[in-house]
Amino acid sequence: MTLPPEVVAEVLALYRRMDEELAGIQRGCRACGSCCDFGTHGEILYASRLEREVLALAGPPPAPAVPRHPEDLICPYRVEGKCTARQYRPIGCRTYFCDGEGRARGMELYETYRAVVADISRRAGLEWDYRRVIRALREG
Repeated sequence: MTLPPEVVAEVLALYRRMDEELAGIQRGCRACGSCCDFGTHGEILYASRLEREVLALAGPPPAPAVPRHPEDLICPYRVEGKCTARQYRPIGCRTYFCDGEGRARGMELYETYRAVVADISRRAGLEWDYRRVIRALREG
């Protein structure tokens, strides 16, 4: 599905607002890329259909979406520890932090922004299809 340009613009504007709000929390981020390796911290990244459609604007993942083994839970957009889809990454990526203080605040903001994405989805006429991102990437 191709999203209407105004919907894409609204989501990207939301992402920019989030990034501004999250800037103070991110000061503890080491940009190590471990947040993209879901096998190391046991978290599972979920995203709505709208978020996955926006993520697809980054183009196909540079790494294989098909795992080398079933336990491979590294995001295929992660290359050499860095996100290659940074501008388009879902809210779960934006609000995940390795440290405890940042994680608690990130989870609060996640719920707030997830509700906004749900509203944008509803207004755009998109079904609320909320699922694991890596699985969705593998399924195509």
